[in-house]
Amino acid sequence: MKLIAAMARGVSASGRLSPAFVKQIRKRHQLSQTALALMLGVGLNTVYLWEKGITQPRAGARAKIRELSKSGDAEMAKRLRKIGLNEGMKKPGRKPGAKSSAGRSKSRRK
Repeated sequence: MKLIAAMARGVSASGRLSPAFVKQIRKRHQLSQTALALMLGVGLNTVYLWEKGITQPRAGARAKIRELSKSGDAEMAKRLRKIGLNEGMKKPGRKPGAKSSAGRSKSRRK
């Protein structure tokens, strides 16, 4: 019975997290891979590799991911502020509605 409940949470019998579970937690809390990486203290590429199923989170990261899965919206907002973010899905370096750099450079040439 415990095994079935664990599998429903995205955890295998050995305690490993499924790639879909990691992505599901991130999407549920509207986090970018970068925001999740900052919250867990790992690199962006590490989160990407977890979600692709190429690597598995280590024990410390697994514990933090499980903790995040139990967090509500208010707790998540608090965690985001703690790492210096106001929202989880913001991508740095690009303003909403900005045109691509290729479009701008063509208009300047005459």
